[in-house]
Amino acid sequence: MLAGPATVASAAAPTPKPTPQPTPLSIRDIAGGWRVISSTRADSVLIGAIADIYPETLQWSYRPDLPAQERTSPVQSVCREPVLENLGAERAEATTHSLAARLLMGTNEEALSNPHELRCASGGEWGPQSGTELLLTQSGTLLIGWERGEILRLEKLDRPPARRPAEAERDAATPAG
Repeated sequence: MLAGPATVASAAAPTPKPTPQPTPLSIRDIAGGWRVISSTRADSVLIGAIADIYPETLQWSYRPDLPAQERTSPVQSVCREPVLENLGAERAEATTHSLAARLLMGTNEEALSNPHELRCASGGEWGPQSGTELLLTQSGTLLIGWERGEILRLEKLDRPPARRPAEAERDAATPAG
């Protein structure tokens, strides 16, 4: 007896997962406290430092490299009304070394955002004089280009958002219900 025509199981090839395209960020997207967890410099004095990023200000709230009495006091480096300029893939790729590649070098990270440059809309400074470059990774870490080529890796702190003094006073005056 002859076997009938062989039937070939039509196995559909698995559909590859689309790679998320990097997106623009706003300060509100990254608002909160961020701790420096690593650096490309072995002797970095910023490991453990905490940056507070909010629409009104961006500043270090803790710097382990400062004398003990100054570690939690406002540091001179304060940016008022920080804004992020989306450098976009075209502009970042047009640089001598791709900003995204430079920030991601040596990590297993993928970019969630396009590279951005931080500017202080109402004055102040934070980071290198020429502008601070950053991007958010898919794992949720923030990579920041710092002074003398150093790249900082920050993780988001799990803490409630800061409240303005007026909100704190209002909440304290409201009876718990």
